[in-house]
Amino acid sequence: MSARSRQITYEIPTGSVPRRCRGSGCTALIYFVRTEHRSMPLNSDGTPHWATCPASKEFRTRENLERRLAELRADEPARRSR
Repeated sequence: MSARSRQITYEIPTGSVPRRCRGSGCTALIYFVRTEHRSMPLNSDGTPHWATCPASKEFRTRENLERRLAELRADEPARRSR
């Protein structure tokens, strides 16, 4: 049995809109599914995208987290004025 066939799969809700992965060199269409605590990116077959994305490490670094938090803070005044 291969590692791929042992992976857990998740159901993608009907009507979910796919997005392109923003990782370097990855142009896969992915779906975001809400789990108990956060959203998880999934491939179209329901497997977690982080397991197959060639750029998965880009999304796990502290620098990336800090950059994303800075972007959210910069956007905050625009979101409040809506």
